[in-house]
Amino acid sequence: MKKLLISALAAAALFTVTANAEEGVYLRQLPQYSYINCRLLTQESYPEVCIFPGYPSSLFSSYSDTQPYFLCFPGPDGALADTFSSYEATYLDDQNNIQYGYSVTGSDSFEEFVNEAEDDSWILLDGSDGTAARIDPDGQRAYGMIATKEFGKSSKLIISIRLDSLDSKMPLETRVQALSDAILAEVSRVSGSMHYETIEPYWSAGKYKGIKILDDSFQHLLTLDLPVFTVNYTEGGSADAPIYITDADRGRVEGFVDFGNDANIEVEIDYDDYSYAVSNFEDGTEGASEQTLDNGSKWILYISNKHDDGTAYAWYASKNLGFQNEYGDDVYLTVYMSADQIYWADEADIMSDVAKFDNYTIVDPAEDPYVPGEAPAAEAPAEEAPAEEAAPAADGTWTCPDCGQENAGNFCANCGAAKPAPAEWTCPDCGQVNTGNFCANCGKARP
Repeated sequence: MKKLLISALAAAALFTVTANAEEGVYLRQLPQYSYINCRLLTQESYPEVCIFPGYPSSLFSSYSDTQPYFLCFPGPDGALADTFSSYEATYLDDQNNIQYGYSVTGSDSFEEFVNEAEDDSWILLDGSDGTAARIDPDGQRAYGMIATKEFGKSSKLIISIRLDSLDSKMPLETRVQALSDAILAEVSRVSGSMHYETIEPYWSAGKYKGIKILDDSFQHLLTLDLPVFTVNYTEGGSADAPIYITDADRGRVEGFVDFGNDANIEVEIDYDDYSYAVSNFEDGTEGASEQTLDNGSKWILYISNKHDDGTAYAWYASKNLGFQNEYGDDVYLTVYMSADQIYWADEADIMSDVAKFDNYTIVDPAEDPYVPGEAPAAEAPAEEAPAEEAAPAADGTWTCPDCGQENAGNFCANCGAAKPAPAEWTCPDCGQVNTGNFCANCGKARP
């Protein structure tokens, strides 16, 4: 039976969903015992800060005919991505105990920014040249501001740096010098490398095959594949629709499955000791029930919203993972899906989606083969594939290096693999021929 119906705004279409079970680059999340309990994404998964000045949902609206406009610049050297969303990002350098933060503001002025300094001597740049910087030696923090007029007359990029290696007992001049050096260097680096690009959201299931998340006690590492979605229309034709990840923050990953014409699904994946579905089931709330998949896997389903005809458009599903955290609380994997212009016919229809998130593994973190600083081994097959097989043809089509399917879009219509980037590319600014993600001569990101 076909699974979901798209309403009249989406041409009354049917689609089915298939998962790409291949191993690939993961959004890897690792504990930091040294100075902050965070889970990190590797630099390989998010090498460039890419900020869109708006909320994630606006990335998938039909209000604009243009693709999202992003401010982009390389991440700081030696730091790994901690959290990111469409409008902000943080990085951690755990070797030097430094945290970097980046966000876009549309209202703050340079005058307001520098006036927040508690001492005039702590104002390093006043904004007269489009950049400002100030420090807070008592708080071990420094701040920068860079004009980003391409986003609007008042738009600014805000940079924050926290130096946890400093201590309030250190001499004031030591703290002032360290913070001043750090923020001036970062403002100079970012202002000299940032550029603006009109691109699709690039943190997608086509690039990252899954997620890795640690529980709060750092004892269990959960890996979960992210399915690639395909929509099949009743009048013929189909379209790829991967999960675009819009927010990765510690134990939660959020994203959208977008089919165009405002037909999309909001997705959230949680790895936590609290479950909204279980809470409603235990309270006997209408719409909450225990469900069993064909493989015997048991889930608690809570249908939170229905149309008048009884079809569902929002639900939560949670599975008890069989272990407890350090406080004795059960830990759950929870999936939340909420659709716009799409609906699920009944509980069986919903559970066919839940089954796609049942393909997970839980291991001891010590068994994770990933070694910080090394590229994941799963990237090797893509590198070994003959360049001529994956290269786009003159008419824009390309051959999938995994299954041999001929394609025209950004994802393989057969197996869901992402369209591979060219093995070599020529920098449009300086003409340097490169193979990596950044120009070896001038530092510009791969177009």
